[in-house]
Amino acid sequence: MDGIPADGCLCVRLTVAGAWYGVDENGHVLFSAGGQEWTFSSPVLAVIKLLLQGRTATLGGLSVSSGLPVGHVAALVSELVEAGVAAVSRRR
Repeated sequence: MDGIPADGCLCVRLTVAGAWYGVDENGHVLFSAGGQEWTFSSPVLAVIKLLLQGRTATLGGLSVSSGLPVGHVAALVSELVEAGVAAVSRRR
């Protein structure tokens, strides 16, 4: 299976300190964590802001907050997990 499944109950959190974001003149979200940088479309800003709070969030909660489908949030989180800056778990 490739990437994180689009399961709204899965939990995600950042695993690195010092992550930050900015917004460029075109409204794209620039996100930096673990020495790596990404550029995302503007709807991702809500996801990034929630992850930067340092708490665990569900994919479903991130989807609702951002207005993005759970599948899109899962794809974003998959990138962050693959880069080693986020972790996904199932709530027990």
